[in-house]
Amino acid sequence: MKKLSLFTLGLLALLLSSTSCDNFIENTKNLYSYQTLATLVPSNEKMGECFIADGGITLIASDFVKPDSIPYNSRFLLAFSVWDYNMNHEDSTWIVDLSAFRIIPKHDLYLLSDSTPDLATNQQLSNLEYCSYYNNMLTISCYTFKSKDKMDRLALTYDPNSDSIDAKGKHYVNLELKHYTPSINVHSSQWQLNSFDLSPLKKSYADKTDTLYINFIYTVETADTLQMKYAMH
Repeated sequence: MKKLSLFTLGLLALLLSSTSCDNFIENTKNLYSYQTLATLVPSNEKMGECFIADGGITLIASDFVKPDSIPYNSRFLLAFSVWDYNMNHEDSTWIVDLSAFRIIPKHDLYLLSDSTPDLATNQQLSNLEYCSYYNNMLTISCYTFKSKDKMDRLALTYDPNSDSIDAKGKHYVNLELKHYTPSINVHSSQWQLNSFDLSPLKKSYADKTDTLYINFIYTVETADTLQMKYAMH
């Protein structure tokens, strides 16, 4: 994987500020030396907003769902990537990509390698376990899994106290994806989760709003309590 220079990060910022998401993905395929999220999201689906945040963190995501369009038994697709280009624990450049939200009828957890992003070639991770905790939040989905002799845990939580309506009348709630890992140096790894059931949000908001906007927070925590937190909305 190639390292990202300050010039490259500046170029990314320029691309994001001046082009659409589709153009951003197309223009950066060669830069990443990687088949980007275009391989995960069909070309006829809208990608959502693109922007740079927190010194080199790139977020690509849609920011809303329509509660009345979510069947109770449907699932929520979230794809994101974490790259450590510098391979240096104290001085890392992290990029997190989130694909467009879409509803799909299955739930699996895959580990995608940076060299073979084709979904058809991926092997499903083993040792999946459903878990439920976090007393102060509603845990929508939570999984633990083993990868290369380490145990990671991912949980999507919803904070009922985050319910708010902004000055323009947009209805917001907070969803937080918590990623616990023994080591922060997760080099060139990508997780695709098809396992987030948003029916609790449908039940809570279907009668209140046509469009529900989501503040999405991604948190990484390690055994040494290092925490990185990125928010998008």
